[in-house]
Amino acid sequence: MREEILRLLSDDHNHERTIQDLTRIFKIKSEDFADFMKLLNQLEDDGEIVRDQFNQYFTPESLGYFKGVLQLNKKGFGFVIHKLNDDPHSDEASIVRVLEHNIKDVVGLVVKLKGKTYVNADDSRIGQIRINDAHIKGAMPGHKVIVHITSYKPLRGDIVEIIGHKNDPGVDILSIVYDHGIHIDFPEEVYQQVENIPDEIDPAGMKGRTDLRDMLIVTIDGDEAKDLDDAISLRKLENKHYELGVHIADVSYYVEEGTPLDLEAVDRGTSVYLVDRVIPMLPHKLSNGICSLNEGVDRYTISCFMEIDQKGQVVDHRILPTVIHSTHRMTYTNVNKILDGDQEMRKKYADSVELFETMKELSDILTRARNIRGAIDFDTDE
Repeated sequence: MREEILRLLSDDHNHERTIQDLTRIFKIKSEDFADFMKLLNQLEDDGEIVRDQFNQYFTPESLGYFKGVLQLNKKGFGFVIHKLNDDPHSDEASIVRVLEHNIKDVVGLVVKLKGKTYVNADDSRIGQIRINDAHIKGAMPGHKVIVHITSYKPLRGDIVEIIGHKNDPGVDILSIVYDHGIHIDFPEEVYQQVENIPDEIDPAGMKGRTDLRDMLIVTIDGDEAKDLDDAISLRKLENKHYELGVHIADVSYYVEEGTPLDLEAVDRGTSVYLVDRVIPMLPHKLSNGICSLNEGVDRYTISCFMEIDQKGQVVDHRILPTVIHSTHRMTYTNVNKILDGDQEMRKKYADSVELFETMKELSDILTRARNIRGAIDFDTDE
């Protein structure tokens, strides 16, 4: 019904737009009239339809109104970002109604002014928030807190959580985390789902997978990395091409679509790397456990094997579900030592020295190909 109403009111040639017209057109029975009015009111509240002075319903665009998102800057003016098929008729416009406030929770510093409690928002565009006296939660001046906005005119709110004193170690980082709406903890239903995931691979998942557990495969990450989500293999072919294997942890085997774990991962989008911590997209049991390609354990992966010629061109590839057994957990530091001739490291990883030297060969080929294409070398350490 919602879409049918919008489709009817979008028709510029339709002149039947009053509640009586719509009730007749959609054959609304008397017992259904209240629900029909609730739907119209909801559409109006959402800004999907508007009423003129004659109580006729229109789509906003047909009356010259546009819905959008206001973006403000520190200079006091802003822009409304909207989706239109055509350019707006004017470069300037007035906001006639606020449909929804996007900012609902704010991080800031507690201060006292004339005996009243306020929070100075970290985002200077928001300014100062008066705190409702019954919802201070014991916060004192100097505390960094999270405020839930309860009123926008005037700006008032409730303190819902005390992050800590502004001088406490780590509070500055936590303030950034909360200010960007990043979730630290997972919902309880996610933890419950994770409890049922085993710590070792399920043999039932072997069906249809290519077994690569006897292949020399390594991970190469930074020294402090905990979640090892990709590994590589490499060998020379008889035609002097290279077969590069990239093996990615098969998270989809454990994260089924539509489950609480999947929905939370979609909401997070990515792991967040901060100065002193990582906030993972998946709970640690997965990100650092069964979905981490740790050394010496079997893991389910999706593998892409690429055949690369002497010019650095990928001439063939294949993608398949696999199971691997990572031979070594390598770091950039140790691989560079091996390539630089460090005898201790070359002895420790004697079974893989040839692999790393072959990687260096292919790396040089790919680098030359990138340079020919005009790539820029930013000279990063890793």
